[in-house]
Amino acid sequence: MVADDVDALQQLYMAARIATFDWLPPKLFKLEDLQKSIEGEWVFVAIIDGEIAGFCSIWLIENFIHNLFVAPNSQGGNIGKSLINYAFAHGLKKPARLKCTVKNTNACGFYTANGWVVEQANVENNNDLSDDPYHLFVLT
Repeated sequence: MVADDVDALQQLYMAARIATFDWLPPKLFKLEDLQKSIEGEWVFVAIIDGEIAGFCSIWLIENFIHNLFVAPNSQGGNIGKSLINYAFAHGLKKPARLKCTVKNTNACGFYTANGWVVEQANVENNNDLSDDPYHLFVLT
């Protein structure tokens, strides 16, 4: 990736988080959050018509999808599903896991519709952004 790619990923990450986590104040989200979020992870990027439309980052050691974000104007077009499939084709193995904030009902529905199963529900969350509980999903 080049600097322009990083800038575009940061912009997408910020826009998608603000649009998705609409119950949180936008001032909580910073462009530099992306670097911390993907550190040590494999990152797969979806590009459509020369523009970054989404990305997926995985913590390969744990077969864990840490981030899956699609640009707000590109959602609903199978980009998320394609990114997950690409991750499986390039190193991610089953059983794979991911966390999804319970309040993010669209994403929880997306994962369920694509075969993911809630392994642990309403897990207490103690991160620096939000204390909202999450579901731990698994795909076997």
